Formats: sequence, C-alpha cells, structure tokens
Amino acid sequence: MDSALDKYVSLFQKLNVSHRKGYKAPHKAILLLAVMSLVESGDLVNNKVEFSDALRERFRDIWAKFIGDSPLFNPEVAMPFWHLRNEASIWKLIPVNNSVETIFALSQSTPSSSLKAIRQYVKYAEIPEDLFILMKDSSSRATLSEVLFENYIFT
Repeated sequence: MDSALDKYVSLFQKLNVSHRKGYKAPHKAILLLAVMSLVESGDLVNNKVEFSDALRERFRDIWAKFIGDSPLFNPEVAMPFWHLRNEASIWKLIPVNNSVETIFALSQSTPSSSLKAIRQYVKYAEIPEDLFILMKDSSSRATLSEVLFENYIFT
C-alpha cells in the first residue's frame, strides 16, 4: 500500500462516531461511501462535495441497502455532512462567502446539522486532493470502502 492510502485507511478506521446501545453510528461511513460512489459513477469530478440531491439520494440508497430500518439510527445525511468537519484531515466545510463567520453561524444554528442551515451557510465540503485521487482508483476505493464497512456498518 502506498503512504497516502495507508494514511486514509488509518483515518477511516478512527472516525469519531457516536454510539447507541453498543453500536457505532454508520452515518459518516455511509456519507463517505456515497461520495466514493459519486466519484466512481463520474458524477463527482473534483474534490468539492456539494450538498446536492445526488449526494442525498446516494446516501439514502446506501443506507436502505445496508442499514434499512433501524431502531437506533435515522438516515439523516445533514448530520454527517456537518459533523465530518471534525475529521479535519478528511473533510473541510467551505462557507458560502468564504467567511469564517458563516461557519460560526452554522455552528450556532439549532440543530447545527439542519438541511436549511447547511444550504444557507455551506458552499461545499472539500476533501483533500490525494484522497480524491484514491477515490478515483478502483483498487484504492475498494480498500477504503472495505474499511468503512468493517468498522462502521458490519459491526
């Protein structure tokens, strides 16, 4: 494995997720899987991830396929889109007017992960260019997907 892939495998294994009744929340993993799926299909052509209908639909499709109806977790895509910002090596929110004040305003909204607040304050999320390149490579994408499934979905 190359060093960039090793780095992201390690980061994906250590996502900060909430727990309920001993289960890890799958939201961040499913969002990252949705992003990789959009890259694979050619619907995402750069490292700027917009909070688009396509992203939300792909998230819901993956959730339905692997999680289904869960008594513990709801398929809310806004929550991981917002909270992945805490994984600074993976995900950075870019405000609509390139102002830190808008991200602060978003963090003060109730709830901070609301669809309306994200649409109002976030232009897109940016993933590192080296991660985007790995997501474009089928072998690397498969490795990263496997890490997400093993650590957050099939646990």
